[in-house]
Amino acid sequence: MSSMYGSIESNSPPSSIKILVLGGNGFVGSHVCKEALAQGFSVASLSRSGRPSIKELWADEVEWYKGNLLEPESLKDAMRDATSVISCVGGFGSPSYMCTLNGTANVNAVQAAAENGVKRFVYISAASFGVIDYCIQGYYDGQRATEAEIKKRFADAEYSSSECEWLHLELKAHDSLLATLENAFARVILRPGFPAHTVPSHLRLMLPKSQRYGRSSETEPLKAEEAGRETSRSTAKILVLGGNGFVGSHVCKEALAQGLSVSSLSRSGKPSTRESWAEKVEWHKGNLLEPESLRDAMSDATAVVSCVGGFGSPSHMRTLNGTANVNAVQVASEQGVQRFAYVSAASFGVIDYFLQGYYDGQRVTEAAISSRFPNGGVILRPGYIYGKSESIIFAPFEKVLQYAEPLRRIPLIGPVFSPPVSVFKVAKVIVKGVTDPTFSPGVVDLYSIIRLGKEL
Repeated sequence: MSSMYGSIESNSPPSSIKILVLGGNGFVGSHVCKEALAQGFSVASLSRSGRPSIKELWADEVEWYKGNLLEPESLKDAMRDATSVISCVGGFGSPSYMCTLNGTANVNAVQAAAENGVKRFVYISAASFGVIDYCIQGYYDGQRATEAEIKKRFADAEYSSSECEWLHLELKAHDSLLATLENAFARVILRPGFPAHTVPSHLRLMLPKSQRYGRSSETEPLKAEEAGRETSRSTAKILVLGGNGFVGSHVCKEALAQGLSVSSLSRSGKPSTRESWAEKVEWHKGNLLEPESLRDAMSDATAVVSCVGGFGSPSHMRTLNGTANVNAVQVASEQGVQRFAYVSAASFGVIDYFLQGYYDGQRVTEAAISSRFPNGGVILRPGYIYGKSESIIFAPFEKVLQYAEPLRRIPLIGPVFSPPVSVFKVAKVIVKGVTDPTFSPGVVDLYSIIRLGKEL
């Protein structure tokens, strides 16, 4: 047999094989149905809606069943004469919904298949996306529960019959290809633009050149543009929003080291840390969702740096990354603040789908900065931010990959070539951006951060 996966020596598929596709009216499921039919298999499909409304010819060749994976009894008729089951069922939503759909529903299907003598069960799961898993934990929790149940129920299946042996050979070829793709995909995903620390609110990515609205190249020299009122370093006072976080705390320390007056605002006020630098910061307690609580902190600030962001439900991410920061931008403008710096994030293609609220919020914030601070807004887009404890691992990658910028333009796999950057360099560039009147407003990309970090 010849297929896109290679050539497999085999006879025609046994007529006794019947494949039941769960979710056969979906994107992946419909293609599984069409491929199985093209290879001469008998195909059935089960979904909550039963037969789909599509008018394609292949749908007429499928035996459609109506059932609900959350109601095991409704699955038995469809599975009674199936030799193999393929589940393409899954989805997104609230954590509990994802856990139920990706976990409970599929676990029920696995159990029903085993009880009805099904010989093979194939499940389309998903690879780990590292820190992204935290944001859609219910999705992965459900999938892992399903995988565990499959191993439990089908781990000892023997390929004693010619039908199962034939199917095993075909699936083995498919599995080999999938393993190759998964390994390649893992190498792409394992080094995205994420900070090394586990606190998800510090996720920071970078945006491709085509989406910048500031400097267009890391080699373009910094030049004095209209920067509004010049900031004298002797009178500069920086307000750091989120100064008790990973990036924010380093910004505070860097500004203090340069002899600047530093204050910080957060919901908790002064942090519990006993480090000496914290005693030199003027701490304010406030909530970015309550604009009035920001005015006192911003009344004498010459520059504001926002390191605020976080994850959760789509609405929570839009609120925290968008509404909260937009409020800060508006109050800063009204209070006469001269510069506003913001650590934003970049588009990572399909990842945006899972974190749509996060990116929606950040885009709104960037638009507000562009509108309110056209001559004093500075947006940094660093890649993977690492701290002192991770420098032994990531510093060599930074040195090598900083020269690989053209590789980032490769579709899909480009981000893997993004060099990590030290949080110390990020902090230095942020402080430079809000205190030096010759620092051009706009977006500072990853490569500019690395270059400037060396110079400062």
